[in-house]
Amino acid sequence: MVNRNKFRSFCFVFIAAAFLVSLWPFSRADAQDGVGAYESAKKRLAALNSSESQLSRRDCWLSVIESFGTVYLEYPTHERADDSVYMVGILYGRLYKRSWKKQDINKGVEAFKRLIRDYPKSTLADDALYEIAETTRGDLKDPKRAYCWYRLIVTSYPKGDMVSKAKGRIDELKGYAAACDCEAVTGGVVLNDKTPYDGNKTGDAVRILGVRSFNSTDHTRVVLDVSAAADFSHGRVKDDTKEEGSSLIYIDIPRCVLGPGISDRSSVSGGTIKTIEINTKSNPLRVLLSPNSSASYKVFPLKEPNRIVIDIYGSDWGDARPDTVATGTDTYVPSKNSGSEAIKVVVIDPGHGGKDPGAVGPTGYYEKTANLKIALYLKEYLEKDLGLTVIMTRTGDTFMDLKKRTAVANDKGANLFISIHNNASKSRTPYGISTYYLAITSDTKALTVAARENNTSVEKLSELDYILTDLVVSAKRNESSLLAKFVQEGMVDSVKKKYDTINSIGVCQGPFWVLVGAQMPSILVECSYISNTREEKRLMSDDYLKSLARGIFTGVQRYIKETSSVRAGR
Repeated sequence: MVNRNKFRSFCFVFIAAAFLVSLWPFSRADAQDGVGAYESAKKRLAALNSSESQLSRRDCWLSVIESFGTVYLEYPTHERADDSVYMVGILYGRLYKRSWKKQDINKGVEAFKRLIRDYPKSTLADDALYEIAETTRGDLKDPKRAYCWYRLIVTSYPKGDMVSKAKGRIDELKGYAAACDCEAVTGGVVLNDKTPYDGNKTGDAVRILGVRSFNSTDHTRVVLDVSAAADFSHGRVKDDTKEEGSSLIYIDIPRCVLGPGISDRSSVSGGTIKTIEINTKSNPLRVLLSPNSSASYKVFPLKEPNRIVIDIYGSDWGDARPDTVATGTDTYVPSKNSGSEAIKVVVIDPGHGGKDPGAVGPTGYYEKTANLKIALYLKEYLEKDLGLTVIMTRTGDTFMDLKKRTAVANDKGANLFISIHNNASKSRTPYGISTYYLAITSDTKALTVAARENNTSVEKLSELDYILTDLVVSAKRNESSLLAKFVQEGMVDSVKKKYDTINSIGVCQGPFWVLVGAQMPSILVECSYISNTREEKRLMSDDYLKSLARGIFTGVQRYIKETSSVRAGR
């Protein structure tokens, strides 16, 4: 097991050398892989330790904690994932010594428990147990429960370097031995010798990191989140448990194992399949899907993040599959009643949020802040003046994955989806207002905007182009372009009433992930250029934000009037 003092030295050695490190924002480039994310987290810790003013601010602590948590959440099989979870626990403990908020110490304990559950063979597992025990005994003032945690170290890690310390504590607390139900205390931490994780050595095996399923009106989508791009084969195999002619759908993945905490069996209710089973004893690993009836299916891989997607269609559809879209949203089936619905529900998506600030202006103003304010004003106008039901993908400074944003709109049966953003450029010169709808484009400027909003590079948009090529959403595309036109004109006219030097860039097309999968007309609005000094200053003004929101409102109002006339046959 790792030497405890050496690891602590690793955690805090940056204090001495911190004057060499300047504090800079957590860049997206740093998080492109596990190594970059971990190194970025270390740098942020060094910067925190070097600044007393930073140490006195809770948000700075939480930012560093989040950066270590990112390594575990986004790269769970990386060699530093267990180290990162451990650091989350350590830092919450340090924060508690300043905040004295019980929630901090509790979150630290939960981080240590997570390390033990997900990485039971990590060299830091017994260290995490010791931290839980010490915290329980000291900060939580519960020596009886602490006794159980010390005992778990001795029984589960008898050769670890924490054993001698744990035995010393057990001797001190032996009076609690008879009074404590240790199984009840430590039962939330499961140490499973069969867990395939072998410390920090992941080898060449692909790991299944998650199994998800989604039901639509006519198909079920199963998503296998995998640690790397994986080869696979698929087909059908006879189902011996059912009547003649029944079959299972299988996906074989060579050199693949289950990741920590992933179940080998799950049930799916209300969809076209009943169960998902993973046979870890077969070679290659086999995923078996049990259809409710004869069903057609298709399987395809997606990247960033890596996953294998299986769409299973019910027998009523047969070979005439609906116009499904293989996208990262995992839930998209185009509506059969395109353009026939009255507009009642609108989902507004304030872009970015939480750990993702979006673009940053010359004076440090965050795009996520302006996006949320505009969205809240727009919500107020749509509800008050049009009586619409408005749903926000976020109402505060919280992070939401791109692929979940349209899922909110789909789940709520929204009639319109509007994603609010502000543009940016490396140059301070560009300025203006633009509105986008989903489509393939070769326009360099549009691709640059899409790459920034997708948190990727222009080169990596090729996969999305491939997906969009297979889209059968011409009706939604036409409706989206009309909505974009009205919103663009509404914004420009609104801000021109009070501000000069307004540039209407116009309606553009682009491959935006946040729009992929929307079952309703959807647009992405770039309200201004936050990188432009004049427009950043305006975005910091409530009056300007209200003008933008009022313009979007006017565009929506015009769109509703136009489409309602079409429905009425006028």
